[in-house]
Amino acid sequence: MGTRDEMLAAYDVTNNKNRNKLVDQLKDLGLVPIQKSVMWGYLSKAEQSAVMRIYEELLEKTDRAFLIRANLTKQLNKFAGTVPTDIKEPQAYDIL
Repeated sequence: MGTRDEMLAAYDVTNNKNRNKLVDQLKDLGLVPIQKSVMWGYLSKAEQSAVMRIYEELLEKTDRAFLIRANLTKQLNKFAGTVPTDIKEPQAYDIL
């Protein structure tokens, strides 16, 4: 059973086609949108590397993106507005 880190992926991609591909591929890795241009989820090290490869493939010179470790499940009381409902720790059976 591998470990998975809670991660935030954020991006500013101007090309609509590339942005849509990016979102679809991030969703395929299990990330969920929590805000416009911000996705959240638990990723293995291999999945984190996959995100970086996706960024390299789809981002143009003026685009920006990052992937960073998060701690949202312990920080839910710090959200303003609607609290994302998809934020929860993975169950043991979710970890591959």
